[in-house]
Amino acid sequence: ISNGTFHLIKPVKQLFSEAKRILNSHGLFAFTFENSNDTSDSREIESGVWEMKTQSGVLSYKHSEQYILGLLHQNNFEVKKQKQFLAFTNTELQKEYYFTLIVAKLK
Repeated sequence: ISNGTFHLIKPVKQLFSEAKRILNSHGLFAFTFENSNDTSDSREIESGVWEMKTQSGVLSYKHSEQYILGLLHQNNFEVKKQKQFLAFTNTELQKEYYFTLIVAKLK
């Protein structure tokens, strides 16, 4: 289970192959990722992945749903549940940040 960390990791691709390696047959992989709905303050560093520097200087990454679903497919995972939710609101910037939860099962 990973919650609120994918947006701080570059690249996430290796996480999917490692989850596949360590999970038992039919094991579950649950995680959240920041949606790429708003990439206005970001630059695309590869197809489906955007990078931005936060006000505090931390690099943050957004991933397209297609990119994440592609990684799951490449690593033999089947999505069992998917849900978008409001992760937090920055009142100073008057900006909402949406994440997606995915629970996937290793085939």
